[in-house]
Amino acid sequence: MTLERSKKLYYFLLPFLLAFIVFSFFRSINIISHIYDSMHHGLIFSNGVDLLEGKKPYKEIFIQYGLLGTVLNSIFIYLSNFNIVSIYYATSSFYFLSIIILSLTTKSLSNYFYMFLTCIIFLFNHPMPHFPWPNYLAFFFLTLGVYFFSEHNYKKLFLSGFCLSCSFLVRENFYYFIIPSFLIINFLLFIFHKDLKRIYFLISGFLLPVIIFLIYLISNDLFQDWLFYQTLPFEYLKSHGNSFFYLLREFIIFFSTQAIFNIVNNPQYIIILIIFLFNIFVLFEEIFFNKDKNLKVILICIICLSSSIVSINYEIFRLYTSVIIGLPILFYRIYKTNNSQNNFIACFILLFISIYSFIYFPKGNVKFFQKIDFINSYTSKEFQYFRSQKWPKEKWNNLIMINKMDSLVKNNCKIEYVANFTPDIFFYLISDLKKIQIFPLIVNNMKNFETFVQKNLYAQIGDEMKKSNIYIFSMENNINKVKKNLDNYVEIYSLEVKDMKGTSMRIWVPKKCYQKLQLNNLL
Repeated sequence: MTLERSKKLYYFLLPFLLAFIVFSFFRSINIISHIYDSMHHGLIFSNGVDLLEGKKPYKEIFIQYGLLGTVLNSIFIYLSNFNIVSIYYATSSFYFLSIIILSLTTKSLSNYFYMFLTCIIFLFNHPMPHFPWPNYLAFFFLTLGVYFFSEHNYKKLFLSGFCLSCSFLVRENFYYFIIPSFLIINFLLFIFHKDLKRIYFLISGFLLPVIIFLIYLISNDLFQDWLFYQTLPFEYLKSHGNSFFYLLREFIIFFSTQAIFNIVNNPQYIIILIIFLFNIFVLFEEIFFNKDKNLKVILICIICLSSSIVSINYEIFRLYTSVIIGLPILFYRIYKTNNSQNNFIACFILLFISIYSFIYFPKGNVKFFQKIDFINSYTSKEFQYFRSQKWPKEKWNNLIMINKMDSLVKNNCKIEYVANFTPDIFFYLISDLKKIQIFPLIVNNMKNFETFVQKNLYAQIGDEMKKSNIYIFSMENNINKVKKNLDNYVEIYSLEVKDMKGTSMRIWVPKKCYQKLQLNNLL
């Protein structure tokens, strides 16, 4: 397709494309607002709330992924007056901007027609974020870093380095592939251009956010705490009984078998496989066969291939915020092929898979989206944090009951702290008492993870239990973690909770508190 024809098609389709992006944006906000995910949503939201309340990152807040992501979310939380919907707006804003930026990158390497296809393929295969997860925020900076990269423009090299650095400050495990990719591209810049000034601008942009981050850590005595958090990925592997090489083997087996033969049920994976294969081919072609090296193409290929390390468990949302960065390379190579028939066939296959994916999996092939009860969900103004959420009556009733019990304890007992031995962070969030845990929940499939993060946790809780200065809500078996201090405690309430490990959540208070509640006929 000629440049003139691609421009005409682009300008004709642009209003429809922008309308579809806006529609997808608000649709994603609406759907995610129906999800009661107190662990994933709760963790991201509580991090932002804790930061705004003045708690120290890493030392007092469990920041699992990256401080910059928490800062960005906290800005949205503040602007929304502490409404959890704010993190959905943050995630969706960064995600859909990423799609636009990646499409512009495709245009810079090919033409308007392929820019349009990039947007469509992305939207049809991953139409909305799955979680308010930092991957989406980090991907935005990753796409910006790739978009700005220009070996012939010093300012753009600076901006590229800056954005690549911000990407892994949002999602810290991104440095597993960003730093090696960055070092390789600097080496290639020197080899092909012999110009240290280019390298200076790229490295300066890259180091600036890192230096600011390190100064902040050191000046606030947080560096050692942050260093400890870098061991978390290894602890996750250990808690699940896996190793990196096991996951790598499974990743290779999956994409060489299931991704191909299970295209009907999981069409999104075949797009990723095609992108992966094209990037391998183009990388070798650019380095070993092309006389005029395109370093931007090489950088994208390297990032695309190496980023698979952060999506090695092949979850769709991880792949579509990492490996998908190589989509412009696919169209770059098709564009370079001066064979209209082959180009038509390639584009037809990609569009057919994508349209099929969107028709049969319009919410992105996410199982928990399919379980949403849209009819019986409604909004309640009972809680400031959740005033925009749309949940079934059962979820609201549980929160209302927990809030009622928390108010009784706070108003009638001299208790300073609350502890959460459940996987529900929302229960913890709505309490008006002080929080004693850094990791604000207990996940049963990650044995003793809470004590890995906070080694003296149960000793601290035990000390407060001896002083009758803490009350606890716990899944029925988790209370055994403080069994030796329970002689002075009474179970005052049991709540049946679905979709959580265990059958009921129970509230334990000191006997002194229990006697006051009885005396006042509150129970």
